[in-house]
Amino acid sequence: MSKNLIKKENSQNQGTIQVINGAKESVAKGVKFMQDVKNKMDLCYASSAPSIVIEVEDYKNGYSDIRRRGGKIRVITEITKENIHYCKELMNYVDELRHMDNVTDGLAVSENAYMTTTILRAAKPLTQVVYSDVPEAIRQQQNLFNNLWERAIPATQKIREVSDQLNANQKDIFSAIANATRRSILFYLREKEMKGSQISKKLDISLQAFQKHISKLYKNNLISKKPNGMISLTQTGFALTEQITSIRFLFENNEFFQTHSLFFLPTNLMQRIGDLQEHEKISGLPNVIKKLNEIFEEHTEYAKFMDLQIYLEINQDKFSKLLTNSRNIQCILTQNQISHHWDKLSNKNTQTGFNLKKTIETKIVKDTNFLLHVSNQSAIVMFPDLNGIPDVNAMLFSKEKRFIDWCSDLFDDIWKNSYKSSGNSIGK
Repeated sequence: MSKNLIKKENSQNQGTIQVINGAKESVAKGVKFMQDVKNKMDLCYASSAPSIVIEVEDYKNGYSDIRRRGGKIRVITEITKENIHYCKELMNYVDELRHMDNVTDGLAVSENAYMTTTILRAAKPLTQVVYSDVPEAIRQQQNLFNNLWERAIPATQKIREVSDQLNANQKDIFSAIANATRRSILFYLREKEMKGSQISKKLDISLQAFQKHISKLYKNNLISKKPNGMISLTQTGFALTEQITSIRFLFENNEFFQTHSLFFLPTNLMQRIGDLQEHEKISGLPNVIKKLNEIFEEHTEYAKFMDLQIYLEINQDKFSKLLTNSRNIQCILTQNQISHHWDKLSNKNTQTGFNLKKTIETKIVKDTNFLLHVSNQSAIVMFPDLNGIPDVNAMLFSKEKRFIDWCSDLFDDIWKNSYKSSGNSIGK
């Protein structure tokens, strides 16, 4: 007999009780248990278990197969703020989900067997299970489940309660960090632990005013005080300072984004919007043109362009010079630019004898709602207005590396999803 399987016959030869050890063997037993389910499977397990079902494909597929065969699945678990997203997804794989406080361990019972475990680790396969097909034991476990089921409450009710609490907590946290002074406190503490008097001195505010700010940070578990009187960031506070640059950017540019859209941004770049923090905002078409003419004088390792129209219309000669001064060039064009602006640039080169002596790599998108230029020296981005039309009267410009990298990643994301068109490259 395998060392991972301990098997005991029932004294009246009516089934067996087995203890299975090891992740591979435990998962295999769980899969076999689900394959044998005919009409129903009832489960009661701890709050870590929903993540196991969702993250371990064998379990998730087992649930789906039971329901495809017409079987019904009922689950009791403890729904918490930590597992709420897994519980919401779990509801797609079961017929009914209910909540009960302080559920521990795990139980599964069907018409012909039951399984239990005391080892449940979030998003990890089970490593030990007890299996039995003894009829009397099955009946007892089913009665236990039925009693728990009657005491449990609908998952939708608990999810609503947890969601309301999370929303309230989020509002409190946003209120705490909405204030510039409190954000400064968090950034000072990110650098090092400090006493309250040291922080208030840096902020040049009274201790009374400081205490009003600090109390909100304590209340939201963003900071803590040590026995020696030093104040430090909590884990939550530390993690929040990682995101606060983006929050600060949006707060400080709130007026700008009341008239400009962010909806076009991919999620990963929206999460990094704070990388644009160090920038120069240039307003008015004459100032935009002036800045672009300065950029056209750059000698760069590479240049990336999104939409050529504004560059060619502002100063075609200087733009051609920029193309010449850049070693590697990528350009994303809209469909209507293929037959007009790109040909225009090609004809200009031919008519003047201007030779780029390089290939400009191009791709095509159906349309675009923003303008972008990136090089190793600087970057610009022009956001669309609320109607999705690029606003050429307002431009963000920077030579900061994080700003340049953000713009470059945005360009690369669009580039990856654009398509090539033969005959739309110029150069040697």
